[in-house]
Amino acid sequence: MTETTARQRKKILVVTAHPESRSLTSALTAFAVGHLRAAGHQVRVSDLYAMKWKAVVDADDFPEHPADGRLDVMGASERATLAGRLTPDVAAEQEKSAGRTRWSCSSPCGGSRCPRS
Repeated sequence: MTETTARQRKKILVVTAHPESRSLTSALTAFAVGHLRAAGHQVRVSDLYAMKWKAVVDADDFPEHPADGRLDVMGASERATLAGRLTPDVAAEQEKSAGRTRWSCSSPCGGSRCPRS
């Protein structure tokens, strides 16, 4: 492998979120992943629905947050990140993105708006 070839290969994280594996979103994700891998890129896929990812942020995401205190999500997230005390699911997703040179998100959108949850 030449130095140029090595530089062109990317480490890519594809994050996808759709409840139906036969959806257009899932098909487009599979298409993109296949082509990226065929081009020699290292691709990792994180399927949030398959993982049963908890999409709602609440006080449970910050175990050290006082139960009677107002939850400032940005502040609590910053403190948890700096202290290395993120919940295991969040820490695992952040680990997946470490060292990636590119990432892509794929989720369902209808027309000009995303569907309600």
